[in-house]
Amino acid sequence: MPTIRDAIDHASFVAVDCEMTGLFDYEPKPWYLDDMQTRYEDVCGVAANAQKFGLIQIGLAAFAPSLTGLGWASSLEFLSGCGFDFNKCIRHGVPYMTAVARDARLARVAREASAKERASQQPLIQLTAQRDIDFKEDFLARVRDWLASDTEEALLLPSSNSFQRAVQHQELRRPQFGAPDPPGFHVEVVKGPSGYNQLRLVKADPEVAAAARAAATSKAQADIHAAAGFTAVLEMLRGAGKPVVGHNAFFDLAFILSSFATQLPPSLRAFKELVRAWFPAGFWDTKHLACQLQAAQPAAAPEDTSLGALYADLEARAAGGVASDPGEGGLIQTAPLPTVGHSVTFDRYDFAGASMLAHEAGYDAFMTGAVFARLAVLLGGAETVQAALPALAALRGRLNVTRSDYAYINLEGPDPEPRRPKVLWVSGFEAGSLTGGSLARCGDWRLGFAGCGE
Repeated sequence: MPTIRDAIDHASFVAVDCEMTGLFDYEPKPWYLDDMQTRYEDVCGVAANAQKFGLIQIGLAAFAPSLTGLGWASSLEFLSGCGFDFNKCIRHGVPYMTAVARDARLARVAREASAKERASQQPLIQLTAQRDIDFKEDFLARVRDWLASDTEEALLLPSSNSFQRAVQHQELRRPQFGAPDPPGFHVEVVKGPSGYNQLRLVKADPEVAAAARAAATSKAQADIHAAAGFTAVLEMLRGAGKPVVGHNAFFDLAFILSSFATQLPPSLRAFKELVRAWFPAGFWDTKHLACQLQAAQPAAAPEDTSLGALYADLEARAAGGVASDPGEGGLIQTAPLPTVGHSVTFDRYDFAGASMLAHEAGYDAFMTGAVFARLAVLLGGAETVQAALPALAALRGRLNVTRSDYAYINLEGPDPEPRRPKVLWVSGFEAGSLTGGSLARCGDWRLGFAGCGE
């Protein structure tokens, strides 16, 4: 954690990427003419799928002012084909829970830490069945005999069900053993010989008993923080106030927030508010930035905006010092594109064939950050990312949308309305028909293309 915190604290921006067990569990895929609320909330929407499938990798790459990246670290068949090791993920994966779930558990531990508070807030369990009354009297007699004896051995109370253990907890914290609270012992929950939880009493004077309870509370809190895992990193990122970037990141954001923050809200508007709360310095989508460059400077922009192709194109330009032709509306490149390397303490991706690690979340996060550094300079007309960021303010919070005529999802406000002067519904395509063939037909007919029905 200290290494991650130091990398985030010294970063100009941070790139993220996720790998999931799946994205869609239905056919057909989202409809081209969906509005963004429908796209978000439907069974086929981001919110639903982000809470159906699992997040199995998250990549984080922090980019320092020197533009030296520090990286660390879609279907199962796809990931397996890319060399993803699911057995390693299961054996050695980092645990996580949402911040909301973690805080609820911590609050419960804090409440349970005070015997007086527990006694005052919880109503007494009233026993009516004779077998339950006999159970209570039997274990209380054992406790009294144990306290009156000279033994220093702990007392393991009889195995019990959850209701009986609740009765045991209630009776053990009542001042009925001839001593005020604490009554000369402290209580531990242990696994008994049968494998079920049992209560064990250990004799101790009040000071030692209080210290034991405090140690148990500290351990319970530490276990919860350990179980929360990567949630702490997301909170570091929020607290540091660093710009965050992703590529085609609508799904990434949904999975990150549903895994580490809280359950996703039902409305897209509330989702946007949640994103802004967790990424207060802003979020940029490199897929949308690349599309903007294509629209503004078609002669200068890379043709393929997929992450791997975009990274390879801009990496070659940076390495070769290629400048765009300022003629024919091309971009006037005022400075060389920045070179991006790895920290000297991190060499996993520092070799000639590192591109074979594409779709490992850490490497994809590195590529995303490198792409952002170059696109920022191209779009911002500045020599460094820091100098270019003000010029990119208008593109902050714009997420690329696939299979849609919406230009983007605007995390900072209302989404732009799509232009739909005329929509032609074309049906009758056979199952398995390719979009490319449909586009070619529409082009032959001099028609724009929106989508195909069943």
